[in-house]
Amino acid sequence: MPGRRSRAPGVWHTFEAVLSGQQPAPEPDRSNSSTSGPGDRLKGKHMRRIAALVAVAALGLTACTGESAPEEYSVENQPAAAASFVSPTDGDTVTSPMTVVLAADGVELTPAGIPAIGEGHLHVMVDIGCYPTGESIPGPSEQDEAAGRFHLGTGADTREIDLAPGTYELCVQLADGVHTAFGATETITVTVVE
Repeated sequence: MPGRRSRAPGVWHTFEAVLSGQQPAPEPDRSNSSTSGPGDRLKGKHMRRIAALVAVAALGLTACTGESAPEEYSVENQPAAAASFVSPTDGDTVTSPMTVVLAADGVELTPAGIPAIGEGHLHVMVDIGCYPTGESIPGPSEQDEAAGRFHLGTGADTREIDLAPGTYELCVQLADGVHTAFGATETITVTVVE
């Protein structure tokens, strides 16, 4: 067709070519085109190369790490595990902010992310009870903390919780990388004073 410009292969075609071991099609020369700016040709060419390299690197990392895909994972396959309080203990009187020290038995504490068998992170619930196994724990966000859900999504076992004076029921529980509850929980009562 008259006036129709030839089009360079898109990122997807470049990606397919790289994966199949072929050389991606060359970028057509548009240096004389009145519709493109001086940097357009270079930007498109480099962006496609960068996208292809990133895609190939991501596939290579996935293949090298041996991590199983999330669709192969099921929270029901988590080992017998339990979350517990080290400090405070049931009936303690504390000041705010209160430092909670927690423990997990049967799993390794890891940051939230891709769920894996034998891994999890901790949550502390304040006056709302713990979630049943298989339920998703909302958050993390400031709104969730205001509602009594405190995440330790970095894989930590210690954090501060700021509470007004009063008596509170605290429950600690495990969740997988995508915040699905599992394992045994522990519930204690503490009194916060000024």
